Amino acid sequence: MRRGAFWVSLVIVLGGWEAYVRLSGISPFFLVPPSVVVERLGRWLGTGQLLVDLGASVLLLVAGLGLAAAVAIPAGLSIGVSRSLADALGPYLLLAYATPAPVLLPMLLMWFGFTALTRVLIVAMFAFLPILLNVWWGVRGLDASWLRVARVFCASRRELVLRVVLPGSVGSVLASLRIGGGLALIGLFVAETYGARHGVGYQTIIGAKRMDITGVLAGLSLLGALGVTLEQGLVAAERALAPWRAVR
Repeated sequence: MRRGAFWVSLVIVLGGWEAYVRLSGISPFFLVPPSVVVERLGRWLGTGQLLVDLGASVLLLVAGLGLAAAVAIPAGLSIGVSRSLADALGPYLLLAYATPAPVLLPMLLMWFGFTALTRVLIVAMFAFLPILLNVWWGVRGLDASWLRVARVFCASRRELVLRVVLPGSVGSVLASLRIGGGLALIGLFVAETYGARHGVGYQTIIGAKRMDITGVLAGLSLLGALGVTLEQGLVAAERALAPWRAVR
């Protein structure tokens, strides 16, 4: 039912967009109908360049988000179970969270140059703190009685994390990945402005520099599709691994 509503709304939006452009006589310099965007995507695919650019963007997104998750999830779990760590690091993490990520871009460029590593770090930077903080807060929100029972049975710190905290935080971890995934997609677009030669974001930026509204809309439609695919994949994982937190 919900998917049906989405497709109906999509048809209405695209149909209204197409009709407005066709009937208003607006200049194609400012806006083109979706049929023209689809035609551009078809030509892009026909040259083989679309698969190259899409593959480059997916690889960068997976690398950056994977790096952020690999560091942020264990860190969030550790801070969540340790009051001393939370007291010591919490204020710095909140300060860093309040700092706009683009402010740090010049430092990354000075340290690592215009390299593939820099682009991966940019994507990871956008996703890292949201994942860490949401995992931390998810652990802090666990039922305290679970931890007390584990301690009564003399559970070690390792057993506490593996048998109580981690299973109890699966929903929070997956939810944090959904949030981080959306921000990583923004980081992907930003990263592909620095030294990239392939990528959907890179082609979108090239279109903007050339005042090519069709190229911009084609790139944005692909980025949107990539974001929806990532979101739906994480939602499916959350439903499978944490059915009690089923997304409504």
